[in-house]
Amino acid sequence: MANLKPKIAIGVITHRRLDMLSTLLDSILAMAPLPDADIIVVVVENDTVMTTQSLVEGHPLGEVFAVKLALQPELGIPFARNKVLDMALAEGCDFLAFVDDDEVVAQDWLQKLYAGIATRDLDLVGGPVLFDPPAGAELAFVQRSVLADVRTRAARNHAERAQSVGSAREGGFAIFTGNWMLRLATQRRLGTRFDESLRFSGGEDSAFHASFAAAGGRTGWVADAVATEIRPLSRLTLRYHFQRCRDLEMSRLSRRPKRKLDAFVMYFVGVMRATVYLLVSPFDKFRGLALAARNLGKATGRVQAAFGQQSQHYTPGTTS
Repeated sequence: MANLKPKIAIGVITHRRLDMLSTLLDSILAMAPLPDADIIVVVVENDTVMTTQSLVEGHPLGEVFAVKLALQPELGIPFARNKVLDMALAEGCDFLAFVDDDEVVAQDWLQKLYAGIATRDLDLVGGPVLFDPPAGAELAFVQRSVLADVRTRAARNHAERAQSVGSAREGGFAIFTGNWMLRLATQRRLGTRFDESLRFSGGEDSAFHASFAAAGGRTGWVADAVATEIRPLSRLTLRYHFQRCRDLEMSRLSRRPKRKLDAFVMYFVGVMRATVYLLVSPFDKFRGLALAARNLGKATGRVQAAFGQQSQHYTPGTTS
């Protein structure tokens, strides 16, 4: 008798983050069972040489799930994501989930994500990504300020998406690969892939969503399918926060018409907002420092995008 169980691939791309990858694999191993599905884990290392083989092949995850490991020597996130996609298709999978190598998943993450896409007959769904510092880390006030800003912005975005569920607005929100599931039958039909011109800029997932939805893919939000990014202390600095907000803004605007005058006006507004946040920060326990960095970063990214510059946030060696 044919196997009628859906086959789900959990896709992970990684680049020189062995400790983070190990923690993610631990969380996948700890997931609640999904007895009505066959699950494989697909790990693609985006590097010129393989460094994860001992970790992946020696991890107890392989005693529970089939684990596939491959090298993608063409550097760039979209190349690695397309490699995972091709491997899932070659394995005859029905669904592909993505999670990032610096995240951990909730025990019911895959259950909730799969239920969301299957019961609502959707083709691409996403869920919230929360943010935690490393376990046991004691944060300085600047680090607390940055983490609070990241969490506040994420909570606002998650709430807006959750409120849209079931409405016409739901499909208009970009779905990001930090917490993502795709119906592969629809991908086979539409042929949507990750844009490899966005080699190091980021935004390949939002571009995938835009193309997929424009071609007729039905997309939505699963508010209770939770992944958590473990944000290292190196990403809780004002410098990184500025750079990340700048690069996200550049990525967001990369496919939109841009006017230089508008960009300079918004830059002036951003600088003024940053100045206000800096002035009031001594009176709000310095929470305004991160807000200042965010506004200045977004303003800078808008101007750079207006002049045709592209984010290089994911160039190897520039992120941790």
